[in-house]
Amino acid sequence: MKGPLSTAGSRIEVAVKKVVQDIAVPVSYRFRGATTVREDTDISRERVSSHGTILVVEDDKVLLRLLCKKLEHFGFNVKGVSSGTEAISRITLRPPDLMLVDYHLTDMTGEQLIRTLYEEKRSVPFIVITGQGDERVAVSMMKLGARDYLIKNVAFLDQLPRSVMLIADQLVAEKKLADLERALRESEAARSGMLDALPDMVFHIRKDGTYVGFAPGADEKHSLHMDMFLGKKIAEVMPPDVADDHMFRIKQALLTGETQVAQYRMALNGSVRDYKARFAASGPDEVLAIVRDITGNKEAADMQREMREYEELDELKTSILSTVSHELRTPLAIIKGYSTMLVDYSDRLGQEEKRDYLGTIDRATDRLADLVEHLLDMSRLDAGLLRLDKRPTNIKPLLEMTVAEATVRETNHQLVLGKPVPDIELHIDGHRIRQVVDNLIDNATKYSPQGSTVIVSAERRQIGSAERRQIGSAERRQKTVMISVADQGIGIPNVHLSKVFDRMYRIEQKMAEDPSGLGLGLALCKALVEAHNGQIWAESTVGRGSTFYFTIPVELDSVISDC
Repeated sequence: MKGPLSTAGSRIEVAVKKVVQDIAVPVSYRFRGATTVREDTDISRERVSSHGTILVVEDDKVLLRLLCKKLEHFGFNVKGVSSGTEAISRITLRPPDLMLVDYHLTDMTGEQLIRTLYEEKRSVPFIVITGQGDERVAVSMMKLGARDYLIKNVAFLDQLPRSVMLIADQLVAEKKLADLERALRESEAARSGMLDALPDMVFHIRKDGTYVGFAPGADEKHSLHMDMFLGKKIAEVMPPDVADDHMFRIKQALLTGETQVAQYRMALNGSVRDYKARFAASGPDEVLAIVRDITGNKEAADMQREMREYEELDELKTSILSTVSHELRTPLAIIKGYSTMLVDYSDRLGQEEKRDYLGTIDRATDRLADLVEHLLDMSRLDAGLLRLDKRPTNIKPLLEMTVAEATVRETNHQLVLGKPVPDIELHIDGHRIRQVVDNLIDNATKYSPQGSTVIVSAERRQIGSAERRQIGSAERRQKTVMISVADQGIGIPNVHLSKVFDRMYRIEQKMAEDPSGLGLGLALCKALVEAHNGQIWAESTVGRGSTFYFTIPVELDSVISDC
């Protein structure tokens, strides 16, 4: 008769076997009452080609060739070795992106191979394959970090491509997240540097009035120390009337989302100082207070001029802080939410659901990377660190490739190349000009209805006097290439046309398909075009669409042929 421990052991054994079976055969492959598995026919070769090299370690050379052929059939880049020693040598020379390792090898076990690689600090993501359904092997290998565990049964070869694809997708997503984290750190450093360079004091204040952060400002001449504020409430630091007004402004900023402005006077170090403060919500329960000392006896004209400049800086900083906070948190929340679902409920999700979640994470990561790249580019421009790599570049293949790739990205719109593009070689930074066109295409699709057409055109021409007046000045060279992006969207009122290229300037359009963004895209386009000695402008009719134009000078001897 079995005792309690024996019964409990049997239950644990059954549970572990069930876990191993679930690991070996994904949910979407199992059919009630069947032992066969459907062929993977929906693995995209375009996706596969981005997943690097797979190393197969299998001591049975016939099976090794079969595994390699199977994976190569689906487009994977596969290398094969028949022993652990060969695997270590190949990994030492060139580590693969993923490894399939047979647990029983002629010269060592799969566990010994993995431990050896760990000791040599050459660990590689791996999937275990074995001819035995031993749960102890499964548990020990999963503890070592195995991404999956497959048994060589009748369904093994059909399971293999999908399992490899899912793990490869996970590895790509992990790499993107790591790259994104690094980019965010760089962006945060750039943002901190920008804040430190501004002349104003910045206070980080909670809803209850507690100071939790303080930056004194680059031009602050009066002695204000961090310990005067941090951890203290406004009522402990400010005079009662000023404290009451500050608390009211904080509540209004959090309630309405609008920047609140206050002016006040207080005694500091034996002198009376005048201050102007702007309160902007930076979170659900926190605000940033940007404070400027406006004390002085300058002449009225100088004072007004400087006030205008500082107000513009205040508005820019407030816009950057509030917009960046919102736009970066949204995709981060998406990435975090779906990643948590994949981690916590992996055994309950079907393969299609997992792929959908990974796709959502991938799109949110791309969106976040674009936002960070825009911030970094503007920071580099401000610091004078953005350099152009100008070289002879033919505009025709550059535009054709840009439109072709945008067509894949913007599936909800019809993107077409207009007139035959001139076959002209320009002295430009091709990457940056392509970035300008990409930004204009993204802007066109954002403010035009789904299914509408966006036309990208280019022509060689000579700028006339009427167009010089429109774009504001004559160009140094008369011969230019003019590139345009036209949409069939909601259009831009004339009052806004002269401002659309300003930083952080965003027209509130309820009809926009995707109102997200930092308002830096067109400002960046303007800076890059002007760095090429070109001009950029827009024409628009409300309700009918907009066309954005920019020109690039043509060297006299750069024309290959006119189309």
